[in-house]
Amino acid sequence: MWARIEEHLDEYPARKRVVRLFLRYGLKVTEDARIKCGDIEVSYTKISKALGIDRRVVKETATMILKIPELREIFTRLEPTPHLKYAGRHLGYGVIEIEAEPRAVGMLAKVASKIAERGRKLYKFHCVSLCVGVCHGEATHAEAGC
Repeated sequence: MWARIEEHLDEYPARKRVVRLFLRYGLKVTEDARIKCGDIEVSYTKISKALGIDRRVVKETATMILKIPELREIFTRLEPTPHLKYAGRHLGYGVIEIEAEPRAVGMLAKVASKIAERGRKLYKFHCVSLCVGVCHGEATHAEAGC
């Protein structure tokens, strides 16, 4: 997926940084090119300061996303997801972090089987986030809280 997104941003390194931030935090682009984290609007200025870029780059990125159907389909549907890696145990969850080979197939199925073998029921699992393979342009990991 990232390779397809990146094709549209190769000439715009600052916009690429904006898009990575949108993906990392689940920031959605609305139909009027505003940026939202769930129902909370995030200003172009706040995003630009976080990235050390001009706020116009953030607005131009949002406008560009809306003009490209493939990007529009992705970025108008993003939702924020909490990362419970450090806070999970304080909420009563166990946290499992799985570092997988990006091209490995069936890694989560194998982990789920091992958990089930030990008597844990999968319906008790609270999925925190999942990113196996290439996400944000780099190999990352999968996480699940239980």
